[in-house]
Amino acid sequence: MNDTSERVFRFIVDFKRSHDGNSPTVREVAAGLKMGTTTVAYHLRLLERGGVIRSMGFGFSRGVLVVGGRWKLER
Repeated sequence: MNDTSERVFRFIVDFKRSHDGNSPTVREVAAGLKMGTTTVAYHLRLLERGGVIRSMGFGFSRGVLVVGGRWKLER
């Protein structure tokens, strides 16, 4: 995983942690990391090919699964 892909992955994980397991959109990742949506989409595809994330349908509209990630509501 290259540095930019690592930044995208970390953003997704941090976002999911602070949003009850919901995934960010491509636009949210792009805005958060100050990069273009095409660049984000490219790195999402690299992360998926690397087996780090799974998509619930491209467009990545809140459909990113982090492999091995668990998100639960604590009472």
